Amino acid sequence: MCWSGEASLVMTTVGLSGALWAKKQKLPAGIWVSLLWFTGMEFIQAMTYRVINQCGDPLNTTLTYFGYMHIALQGYFVQWVGLTFSTAEIRRKWFWPAMISSTVTALWYTAMAFYTPIMGTLCKHVWFCAEQTCSIHG
Repeated sequence: MCWSGEASLVMTTVGLSGALWAKKQKLPAGIWVSLLWFTGMEFIQAMTYRVINQCGDPLNTTLTYFGYMHIALQGYFVQWVGLTFSTAEIRRKWFWPAMISSTVTALWYTAMAFYTPIMGTLCKHVWFCAEQTCSIHG
């Protein structure tokens, strides 16, 4: 978690406004949809600040998982917006490899979060391991 709940709400408003403006300007969907995706993370963070450090609160756990899954899936949007700035030929060539690599990454991160045997093996070497699922300051 970074910034503050208030800053995250401001960034949510700015991101939503920017995405709506980009859509109205008929910019490629990769730009405004990706902006919406990353704005969604700011919204998740803003809501998480309401229960930050309250590890027994089910809302904290739920929002922590939402934030984690948001990060696990963000590769699709990074690739999409990046390809938006490429030529049509490069987009055609790299779209499927980019989406497949994003899928592999998303599946790996999802497995690490929800499949206990993998977490038990990796927890000695991974930064996000903890005794419980909880968002805290720091």
